[in-house]
Amino acid sequence: MVTGSSIWATVAPEIGMLDLGYMFDSYGHVARAMDSEAGKALSKILADRTGVRVLGWGFHFGARSVYTKKPAARLADLKDVKLRVLPAPAFIETFKIMGAIPTPIPVNELYTALQTGVVDGFEHDPGTCLALKLYEIAKFCFLTEHLFSPMGAFIGRRALAKIPDDLKPAFDQAAAEATAEQRAIALDKTREEVDRLKGFGVAFTPMPDEERRMTQAEMAKRLYIDFAEKYPGTKPIFTAIAAARA
Repeated sequence: MVTGSSIWATVAPEIGMLDLGYMFDSYGHVARAMDSEAGKALSKILADRTGVRVLGWGFHFGARSVYTKKPAARLADLKDVKLRVLPAPAFIETFKIMGAIPTPIPVNELYTALQTGVVDGFEHDPGTCLALKLYEIAKFCFLTEHLFSPMGAFIGRRALAKIPDDLKPAFDQAAAEATAEQRAIALDKTREEVDRLKGFGVAFTPMPDEERRMTQAEMAKRLYIDFAEKYPGTKPIFTAIAAARA
């Protein structure tokens, strides 16, 4: 299967660290981390726990940012703003730290929730904003880019056992080549999606660099430390991901 990493946190909670706010600062950072010790360690945890092997860590189609009905240019503009978030502790705590009011609701109810004022905005990637036509209501994107999460290709133990031993090196090489190609396609598609949103009248405002650094530091102090204490095996992985920053 090809899916985001979040689903695997239900059987290997350590993988949930990939959903913590500002864990990565770009998809280049994702590639460096997941192609080295951090990715190897998380892949081993998943394989040991479930027998599922990671064939490659690719990219989602764009970082998640904040989309709102009113413009936001600084973190202060998110204070007490009701934002739809995924019903996951990492997302809820991330936006509490950022000053917003995280509001978990099903994504299929989001359009109506925006219309009726149940929420003032949401956080997601540009492709989802396009697919659900959320740009019809939320015309402002504050580029918080709080989550650059990896997309993975996974194979189970039984399926892997069907591949003859003499073909496994070629299989692994094909998986590596496909991962590299998917990453390039994802970056190109993201640029296209942002351009389409701009064409629909969505205004994009970058998050100030100073605020981004301060927020990442706050996440490290509050979210990362708590997570590492709960799952001690992630401590060296946090270190490896930080070391992979440009």
